[in-house]
Amino acid sequence: MCGPVRGSGKDRGSVKGWLYRIATNLALNHLRTVRRRREQALEIPTSDDNDEITTPVWMIDADAVDAQGQLGKAGSAQLLQQLIKELPEDKREVIRLVHESETGVRGAAEVPGIPEGTVKSRLHYTMKQLTKAWYDHQNNLNDLQS
Repeated sequence: MCGPVRGSGKDRGSVKGWLYRIATNLALNHLRTVRRRREQALEIPTSDDNDEITTPVWMIDADAVDAQGQLGKAGSAQLLQQLIKELPEDKREVIRLVHESETGVRGAAEVPGIPEGTVKSRLHYTMKQLTKAWYDHQNNLNDLQS
């Protein structure tokens, strides 16, 4: 049973090695899937101090909890609009076309008459720039509060 695999006449290895490779690939695929999904447990942890049930943070809708959440959301939207206004015109136009007008990459390329690759590149670097500016702003706020 564990002899050479017969196929096109060439000795390609044993069945045992072939089955081992399949099992290894399945295990690696499973690990990649788990790493990509980063699943969280659905069980609600209990506090050890007083046996109260605490709700995980990811289950709480901050906007529904209080008015402070609403203010934070409005402030975040204003900050994002300000950061977008500070962008160069070509990058601001790509953001507006792709995200606000929802034309997609192809539609955003047709309006100014540029290649789709240029739109993708501008979008990538713009999002990177906005993310950095956002975190810099948040870090500055945290430094002021400390």
